[in-house]
Amino acid sequence: MKKSLIYIAAAALGATALSACDDDFAYPPVVEPESQWAGQANTTIADLKAAYWQDTNNYNTAVGLNEDGTEVIVKARVISSDASGNIYNNIVIEDETGAMTIASRTLNSSTKLASQFPFGAEVYLNLSGCYVGRYAGLFQMGQASGTEISFLENATLTEHMQANSLARPQLVDTMTVDIATLAAAKSNTEQLQYYMSRLVRLDNVTFQNAGQPFAATATENRYVTDAAGGRINVRCSNRSTWHNEMIPGGTGAVVGILSYFNNDWQVLMIDASGCIGFDPSWTPEPTPEVKPEGEGTQASPYNVAKALEVTNALPADQNSDKVYVKGKIASIDEIDTGNFGNATYNIVDEAGATAFKIFRGYYFNGDKFTAANQLEVGAEVIVYGALVNFKGNTPEMAQGNYVYSYNGQTSGGTTPTPDPTPVEGVVFSETFQSGNLGSFTVENKISNDFSGWYAKASGPACAMANSYVNNANLEAESWLISPEISLEGCTAASMSIKQAFGFYFPTEQGEFCTVQVRAAGGEWKQHNLTNFPPKKDGKNWTDFADNTIDLKEYAGKTIQVAFCYKNDGKQSVAWELQDLSISASK
Repeated sequence: MKKSLIYIAAAALGATALSACDDDFAYPPVVEPESQWAGQANTTIADLKAAYWQDTNNYNTAVGLNEDGTEVIVKARVISSDASGNIYNNIVIEDETGAMTIASRTLNSSTKLASQFPFGAEVYLNLSGCYVGRYAGLFQMGQASGTEISFLENATLTEHMQANSLARPQLVDTMTVDIATLAAAKSNTEQLQYYMSRLVRLDNVTFQNAGQPFAATATENRYVTDAAGGRINVRCSNRSTWHNEMIPGGTGAVVGILSYFNNDWQVLMIDASGCIGFDPSWTPEPTPEVKPEGEGTQASPYNVAKALEVTNALPADQNSDKVYVKGKIASIDEIDTGNFGNATYNIVDEAGATAFKIFRGYYFNGDKFTAANQLEVGAEVIVYGALVNFKGNTPEMAQGNYVYSYNGQTSGGTTPTPDPTPVEGVVFSETFQSGNLGSFTVENKISNDFSGWYAKASGPACAMANSYVNNANLEAESWLISPEISLEGCTAASMSIKQAFGFYFPTEQGEFCTVQVRAAGGEWKQHNLTNFPPKKDGKNWTDFADNTIDLKEYAGKTIQVAFCYKNDGKQSVAWELQDLSISASK
């Protein structure tokens, strides 16, 4: 291990020399925190992981007492900080055997966890009575939430963890590791446990998105590569104080917390100083001028310049007709080979030209991606899908697109596989019972601590929105949006869905919760759910109630359905949805 160089400067904060004209002035003594469990540590982080590890990505389990009846206590040092905002509602601790993430909410919206447990402070953690588990693969301490591990309230955290020193950043170690070693560790449980949540340094890496902001308007996956072609995600939040700074060019080192999400590593930089040794004189090459060309057809696809021109002219959030766009893959944000099987990547006309984002697209004929090497930087693709100017400032190809041609090879057909003509009966369904939102996407129109719609895994399993966060009602507008649903060949259609409410109960549709429907490329139109379930006696929740919406006016069209949750910040309703089904008849 090497001593961390980038954070040692913080130690100076506790050692600043002061002077005064009055020699009799008395400075208050510096009080060193002392934990009530000091000297009682009896468990290491490695032992804890070994004892409670399960080979599943989502679970929780309670921590009891040791066999001798003593409480389970770990001595460690804080190796993270949420002060700059890139690490949020998390704190990471490390001892000589390993590191662990603690999922915990901040004290309030303005107070960071770093003010309670600063980077470099020694802490004692009493785990008895708490929960550990894995969320999306990351082992962490937190609170039980159904079958998952979620965030501790701050008061619970301070009951179980106490500082035992002032901040001493100079005592924090940074582990130097390479991408190949981390890639191999994913298939070895012992190694996975060893590296997970460490403060690591990756040397001799290059950012794929040099010259762009780290995260201008949304959280971004910013990948670095090494000379051997290894690749790892540097996750950058638009919550951070440095999100608008430019990603550096050249080759250098990246330092950050080694997190884990859905079977892949991601590095969380503590702040912008996590980029070390990159070329300070590097500037991006001037953007080549490329003439917009193409008609958007299979025979004459848009080039990227034309796709950008057309998309920028669209009204905000309105999809175009489906078109063909041709370009070379410049960077890959994500290839999901799990449940979703989609990929987000960026294409250009030529090196250095302005990129166009292909958002959550699929492989040939709409098939899911099953391997990370199905897309490679530099490959020439023709992609088929609708264009959208997301929020009026982000041109991209909308979700549901797919690869028509890859390096000149197609799936075998000369035309895209058309959407199948639906048979009579159910043409689309989503129960929201699988622990995810299925093919639905979430669009949050207000940026704050409310993360929007999410999949609630138990009690009961459903899609849920509730903007009561950190003991506050937050202003919110979150849309849960379906993929495109074909009603082609149908003369009638309807949608059924179950809804329930909690805590605050709306009295009429539109107060907080609305249903929106649109024909592809058209304007959203509100369609009210009318069956509001009564509040159960003495309970904070209603039962689920059946609702039906007539969709006959959309027969023969391709549609999207959205569930719009709003809150003015005065009251918060919890809105739950189950068992959505769209049926059609010829």
